[in-house]
Amino acid sequence: MYHAIGLLTPQSDFSLAEAVRRLQAHLPDHQVILEGPRITVRQQDWSIHIEEEQGEHLREEIEGLVDRLAGVEPDEAERYLASLRRLQIFSEDVDPRMEHFHTYLGVIDVLKSFAGVLLVDPKEPGVL
Repeated sequence: MYHAIGLLTPQSDFSLAEAVRRLQAHLPDHQVILEGPRITVRQQDWSIHIEEEQGEHLREEIEGLVDRLAGVEPDEAERYLASLRRLQIFSEDVDPRMEHFHTYLGVIDVLKSFAGVLLVDPKEPGVL
């Protein structure tokens, strides 16, 4: 299972619609589906999801993440807190032979192409 979190600044140019367009261009042999606040990238019987969430209930989680990240300056941390937006990138499907690792990396690369998005490994935590 793969998991990452994307933190967004208020100035981020991220949108789900544009993410779908970029994912389709970057992963042309995958099915990319937008349903509500969730994008699903599917290849055969495996899929990975990108879910956008926003709200005050995210404050503690975002604060905890940015406090533990090396290299995130206090003013930068404040910008992520100000937006109270995050992306959850996750797969519920197992990938024991890492056959879909390149798809995961492709999704991460596409998300990194947006301004004002910081991708984090929540287990480390470290910047991706």
